[in-house]
Amino acid sequence: NIAVELGMVGTVCDSFASGGGLEDSVLLNTRILAQYDEMDTLFRAMKADKSGSSEPMSAIMLSLYGDSCSSHSRRQLSAVSNSKSQIPAYCIRPSLSIFGTAIPKQFFASMSDRMLTNGLFARCLLIPTGDRPALNEAPYRPFSASLVRYLQDFAGCTADPVTGRVTAPIMKADEKPMLVTNVGGLPEIVPNGKVGYSVEPEAKVIADAISDFYCNGRYAEFVENIKEEKKKYSWDRMLENVDKAMSQIK
Repeated sequence: NIAVELGMVGTVCDSFASGGGLEDSVLLNTRILAQYDEMDTLFRAMKADKSGSSEPMSAIMLSLYGDSCSSHSRRQLSAVSNSKSQIPAYCIRPSLSIFGTAIPKQFFASMSDRMLTNGLFARCLLIPTGDRPALNEAPYRPFSASLVRYLQDFAGCTADPVTGRVTAPIMKADEKPMLVTNVGGLPEIVPNGKVGYSVEPEAKVIADAISDFYCNGRYAEFVENIKEEKKKYSWDRMLENVDKAMSQIK
């Protein structure tokens, strides 16, 4: 429902048939949420597969996990497939989340020795739950406009690894408040408390900034300040500075 509200239906799936298909989906959408009603069915299929395709799927899962803070390049295709492919050659900071439920006994039985030792199991988060309630289907409730707006802001603020494009929301006129840490020249581009937050890379300080943003309703204030701040990066301002520099040289 959240994906529908944000216009991101393509980022949600309920299964994938192969490692290649999984990788292609991530390359096309950058982020994918796969939901399994019985998580053990995925691992059981990989365990029972004798064609060898399960190993590439496991390898691609681990590769996407390792590349989540950098970039992921597409697997090598044949020359013909590569020339016809509409799949991007790489994506920045891929995000793959596989969420599922399972009965513990069946879940652990579905995993092979290879899955338990190659790092796949180590990257699973196991969350115990209580007894299943009598009513399994939660009633649908429309999302509030403010929640949708905040989710859109969160989904829209992406960043490339250490290239300066983390400040793209200002330069591209997306007008989105940002939270960055005091690294390099970021504090100069994101004035703290004006267009967002520029804080020390400490968990408590970051948490306090997030709390201040939502509890004190800073969104509208930051957006208005961004409209002024982004003028520093306009072509008109650049040409004005170039003309000023040229006049001083003359």
